[in-house]
Amino acid sequence: MADPFFAAPPLFAAGPLSCDGLRVEAHRQPPRNSRAACWSPAYILHVHEGADLRMRGTCCGDRLDEIFRRDGLFVAPPRSGTTLEWDGTYAFTRVRLGATLVERAADDLNLRLAHAAAVAGRAFEPGAVHTARALLEAARAPQPPALLVDALTTVLASAVARMIAGKPAPERVRGLPRHARNRVLALIEDRLDVPISLDELATAAGLSRFHFLRCFRASTGTTPHRYVLARRVERARTLLRGTRIPITEIALHCGFASASHLAAQFRRSTGATPSEYRAAH
Repeated sequence: MADPFFAAPPLFAAGPLSCDGLRVEAHRQPPRNSRAACWSPAYILHVHEGADLRMRGTCCGDRLDEIFRRDGLFVAPPRSGTTLEWDGTYAFTRVRLGATLVERAADDLNLRLAHAAAVAGRAFEPGAVHTARALLEAARAPQPPALLVDALTTVLASAVARMIAGKPAPERVRGLPRHARNRVLALIEDRLDVPISLDELATAAGLSRFHFLRCFRASTGTTPHRYVLARRVERARTLLRGTRIPITEIALHCGFASASHLAAQFRRSTGATPSEYRAAH
């Protein structure tokens, strides 16, 4: 469905990518002088990707008239009635983030969200900008990895909640307790052949998804998505060395969508295709 807020369709659009209605888009819009307002029930984030551009308009009743610069982040809260006008070409990454997810992040981080009028912001937030771009990259995959998308969405929701509350990024945290770490890793090993969600892993650890992400990284030095992917590749290596199971079956047994999906990840990890690895071992 066309978005009446923009004159041109997005260069790329994906979504919904989660039950929270996550949508990710890449835009390159021509000059705009329309007063049409956006009343989305979700948080709308823009990451500016182009040259400096003067923006005029309103957000939550506040007047907007300033220069948007590359890597700048604009956040429009739900039902903000945002209007935007610009004179040049506006290139940006756009993320639609469900309000419920941001509220859950705020509750989990013990933050109080400010009134909507205080939410609109144009700022440089490297972590949020990087996460939004990573979401766009993940969404471009033929089959966006759900565990990665959920993790990035959670991180972005936490960043937005902190921005709204005016709180800095949290300090480093301790890792998972040993018993929780063992439960999570055992669950991963048991589920390598099927999809596993961030919520399932967080539940196994006895934590919310927001705290789990930070604790898991502190414990393992990596994200849940990367850890699971590494374990799946390692299982594939074991099966390639020790069995004559067809590669297509190995891919499915290790949780990959297809032999080509396995081949791409395997080569990225080992420098060889599954066939080359089997031949050498």
